[in-house]
Amino acid sequence: MYDGDSSRAHDLFQTDAKLYTIYLRNDSTQFHRGEVSQFLTAIGTAHEFKWIEKSWNYKISVDGGLGQVWCDYAFFAGDSFSHCGVDAFQLVHTTEGWRIFSLADTRRKEACIFPTGAYFEPK
Repeated sequence: MYDGDSSRAHDLFQTDAKLYTIYLRNDSTQFHRGEVSQFLTAIGTAHEFKWIEKSWNYKISVDGGLGQVWCDYAFFAGDSFSHCGVDAFQLVHTTEGWRIFSLADTRRKEACIFPTGAYFEPK
């Protein structure tokens, strides 16, 4: 994402992968389904500021060809904090390696918990 390299990001996904975002609006849980093609276009489009996503606190589970990664993240546009949440990746092991078949994330601007002393804490 940082380099704006959508072709590199493309190689991480199964062709029929699904993207989901869960967030609160007016005290109501909202659910948005996105398309990988739109996500890749957004990554590859020039922006005024670099998109930076920092992640930590990984929880990884594997059973045969199924993998799951759950982690906290914070998203920045340049040095400006945008939002935080959790990324939940579902992966399948293919002949080309591990590929994402589902990615769900939460998004919020408040109640973000950053690792103590992290160099990316919002200013």
